[in-house]
Amino acid sequence: MKNCCLLLLSALFLLLLGCKRQVEEFDPGAPMESFALSTVGSYIVYQLDSTVYPNFGRDIAVRSYQEKHTVGAVMQDNTGRTSYRINRSIRNAAGTSNWMPAGTYMITPTGTTLEIIQNNQRILSLSAPLVPGRTWKGNRFLPDKPYQDLFSFNNDVGISDWEFRYLSVTDTFRMGTQTVDKVVTVAQVDEESKADTITVNGSSVNIPDSVTVVWLRGGSGDTIRVTAAPPRNFQTLQLINQTGRPVKLNTISIPAGKGFTFEYKDGMWSYPDLLQVVNNFARLPGTSNQSYLVGNATASVRVFTDLVDSRKIKGVTVYNRTAQNAFVEFDTALAKVPIAPGLGRFYFYDTTRRSWAVSPDPADIKTTDGFTEGTPDASKNYSVEKWAPGIGMVYQQLIMWQYVANPGGTPYNLGFGVRRRMIEYRRQ
Repeated sequence: MKNCCLLLLSALFLLLLGCKRQVEEFDPGAPMESFALSTVGSYIVYQLDSTVYPNFGRDIAVRSYQEKHTVGAVMQDNTGRTSYRINRSIRNAAGTSNWMPAGTYMITPTGTTLEIIQNNQRILSLSAPLVPGRTWKGNRFLPDKPYQDLFSFNNDVGISDWEFRYLSVTDTFRMGTQTVDKVVTVAQVDEESKADTITVNGSSVNIPDSVTVVWLRGGSGDTIRVTAAPPRNFQTLQLINQTGRPVKLNTISIPAGKGFTFEYKDGMWSYPDLLQVVNNFARLPGTSNQSYLVGNATASVRVFTDLVDSRKIKGVTVYNRTAQNAFVEFDTALAKVPIAPGLGRFYFYDTTRRSWAVSPDPADIKTTDGFTEGTPDASKNYSVEKWAPGIGMVYQQLIMWQYVANPGGTPYNLGFGVRRRMIEYRRQ
């Protein structure tokens, strides 16, 4: 009996120890400085895989290296906060060549955030408290389109609105035979836009509610009739007709080789907002992310708008189906930017400048009676990071990719991909 009691007490003691360890692993108040390399000479070595698109974007290549991040100095930033300058160097993937300098960046831990400052751009990689499901705008200090000098894609439009989120604060990370505990996983963005291909058998097809961009092919007969379920999440549906014959949804017929974007309103798929031009004036209500100017215009069309910020919509494409130039008067500067007849322009809200802007590349969107070219583009933004207390960032993956169909020419890719995985570290 005595031995049984001792065994029970021992088991209870071990159980309590186990419970205590479990509580310690989940520490929402962990100091941000514990996630930063902070002693001069400390370093992390990563296996770096870089995805690039050579040959004018027609090819895809993955180039691998080893990359070393070393604490070079402890200093004060321009607001007097303690910061750490990180020296980045690079060598071949086998680790047999000499380290070569590859730039620097700053890490600034505060009481509530861990900031990464590179090329004068600040990202809040971590934010207290460390609670699964918690979100914050980690890129809120970035300008809109921060990559515009390097890439002519639109992936970074609205990057300041990316919502970072803690997926877990108790993950593990394996480096060879070593296991790192208490790893914090941060999802920064996960969005993808690409066409779903549906083969038409016969002269009718139904579009499920799970897709927003559809490439139709196949079919027989004179006109293919389309039915589409009410939307599940999005209020728009783009149909791209590659069947060789007209495709009709409700009263709108799409010619072969063309595409059209429908909007779901009043219980059916229909035209996007039609802005009627009266006496060469129209008003943009801001209830849709695309609008069409229609009607007779005898002079330049002035378009007024009630949009003052991004609370209603973050971006809008205005198509000009009149015979005159049109000007959307968000402000005096944009009021001078014309939309030529038969073309469109994409306007977006720049959260950094807190004003509306027009996309610079390329601003004109070709359209004929609202129909676009029938070859879709595609894009993907994906970013995740893993941070370990006592070490720093142990894993990162970032993809910003755009496929450009380039009708009449050769399709090509834009963007980049980066993956870093820790293979060695040392704290001084």
